[in-house]
Amino acid sequence: MKKITLILLLTLQTLLTLQTVFSQWFQQIVPVSKPITGIKFIDSLRGWACADIGTGGANYSYILHTTNGGTNWFLQDSSFGASLLALSVVDNNIIYTGGFDGAATANLHKTTNGGLNWFIIPTPTNMSILDMQFLNKDSGWTCGGGVGADVRTTTNGGLNWTVRTNGIASQTQRLFFLNYNTGFVGANNNLYKTTNAGVNWVLLANFVRDVKSIFFFNETTGWIGATISTLYKTTNNGLNWDTVSLQPIFGSITDIKFLSQNKGYGGNRTLRILVTTNSGLDWGYQTNTTAS
Repeated sequence: MKKITLILLLTLQTLLTLQTVFSQWFQQIVPVSKPITGIKFIDSLRGWACADIGTGGANYSYILHTTNGGTNWFLQDSSFGASLLALSVVDNNIIYTGGFDGAATANLHKTTNGGLNWFIIPTPTNMSILDMQFLNKDSGWTCGGGVGADVRTTTNGGLNWTVRTNGIASQTQRLFFLNYNTGFVGANNNLYKTTNAGVNWVLLANFVRDVKSIFFFNETTGWIGATISTLYKTTNNGLNWDTVSLQPIFGSITDIKFLSQNKGYGGNRTLRILVTTNSGLDWGYQTNTTAS
C-alpha cells in the first residue's frame, strides 16, 4: 500500500511540475501576418526569426529581429516571391536564412553585421532549402525536397555547395549535426547518419511515421519528432528506439529541442506547445488557440 501511495505521489508531482512549466507561455506580437518558420536567440534579449509567404496577402517572406527578448520585433529584410523556411544563427553578426522560389531554386540570404545589411547568395538552380544548420561562419549544411535526396554542404560561407547524398534512398526533409562530421538526416520515414561529413550515409532507423524533427543531445541520446503525435527516443546510438505516443494530440511534432537530458520542448501542428521534465517519459502541453 505504501509503495502504491508513493508511486501516486510521484506521478502527481510530475504532473504538477509539467503544469507549472507548460502554463508559462504567452503570445508575442510580430509586425507581419505570416507563419514563423524559423527562430533563434543567441541570448535572452537578441533573436532572429524568418516568416514565410504563407497564404493570402502580399507575396513576401520576411526576416525579423528583436533586441528586447521579443517584446518588440522589427523587419530587417524581405523577399518577394520566394519562401524562407529555415534559419541558422552563427553569432551576433552572422546569420543565414533560406528557402526556395517558385522555380525550386534556393533562396539563401546572409548577413555579416547582425542584419543591418542582408545579401542574397547565388545557389545552384536545382537546390532547395527545407532545413539548414551552420556549425560556424563558413561550414554548414542544407537539405531540400521535391526532387528526392538533396543534402549539401559548404565550407566557404555558402559560395559553393557540394552534394552529399551517397546512401540516401528517399526524399530528405530534416537534418541535425552534432559537429561537421557527425550528423543525421530524415528522409520520409527513414533516419540516416554520417560520421564522415556526408561522404557516406548509413540507414540508422526505419520508422512507422515520417521524420519531422531531429534532436540529439549527444551521439548516444537522441529524439525524433514524427507524424501522428509520435516521438522516438534512443539511448544507445540509434541501435534501438522507444516509441512515445502523445495521443490525443493528433499532429506532427515539427520541432524538438532538449536543454538537458531531462528537460525538452516540442512544437506541434495542432496548436500545442509540448514539454517534458523527465527525459520524455511524460509530456505536458499548453494549448494555443491561435496558430500551429
